[in-house]
Amino acid sequence: MNGVQKKNLSDLTSEMENAEKTKKAEEQVDQKNSTEPTSEHGKMNTPNKEDHHKRDKQSQEEIKANQESENHKNSEETKFDEQSSEVSKQDIHKRTYFIQNEILIPDENESIEYKRYNYPFSEDLEFTLKRTICSFLNKKGGRIYIGVQDRDKKVVGLKLTSKDRDTIRNDVPKLINEFYPKISHEELLRVDFVPVRDENNKPIPRLVVVKIIVKQGDRDKLYSVTTRFLQCFMRMDGSSKPLDAEETTSILKKRWSQAGGEDRVNPKEFNDPRPKQVIDESSEKSFPGRAKW
Repeated sequence: MNGVQKKNLSDLTSEMENAEKTKKAEEQVDQKNSTEPTSEHGKMNTPNKEDHHKRDKQSQEEIKANQESENHKNSEETKFDEQSSEVSKQDIHKRTYFIQNEILIPDENESIEYKRYNYPFSEDLEFTLKRTICSFLNKKGGRIYIGVQDRDKKVVGLKLTSKDRDTIRNDVPKLINEFYPKISHEELLRVDFVPVRDENNKPIPRLVVVKIIVKQGDRDKLYSVTTRFLQCFMRMDGSSKPLDAEETTSILKKRWSQAGGEDRVNPKEFNDPRPKQVIDESSEKSFPGRAKW
């Protein structure tokens, strides 16, 4: 091989090496450019303070919007709970427990009577219960709540042992034994014991409100508290009003002419829910708050 050939071979080898280096360098640049953001003009798009500020502002607005949405949702749920609670407080017949010292919303009316009695009940108080039961039978039925102050509707309750509750269950039906016409307490009378809780919603042992549920009587009749003579009562303006002979005759004539009258109440209206269980202090056991209907 002469000198010219050696020189040409050396130049060719050098050119090939330079071309290989250039190719590798271009590939590295392409790879770098593909991983870094660029602007529409092809230049490197490096983040600046203005970009960071925009992103932070956008993020804050999204967080605020999400928070407002969540607050609105919670507000609606709270409003619904308050409305449900208000409905429950209004319809005390559906209450399964009471809170000590709470003030009940409904006033005494033609179907609600509040009594603050101590146990055992005196003869005078028993006659008051007879009179109230009779007035409910003769009108539209109703409920007696013993353990609620009638002057301010405050729940105070009665402390009753398990034995006391059993005695009341047996004694209350006996109040209507002398009623005329004869009636069955299983059909028209029921006794429940609604537990009373403290302000922290914790059950207070043995503290209850005695609830006597009286269904509407036969609309073709007027009931008297005794069989010896007619002594009828009618529920009017939140109290039990005695009826004289003329009123008794007038009401009976009207009912007979109207086949019982128009003020009939569906018996299902008196199917109140079962109360919460009563906690007995001595054994810490639970006892049903409801007697059989």
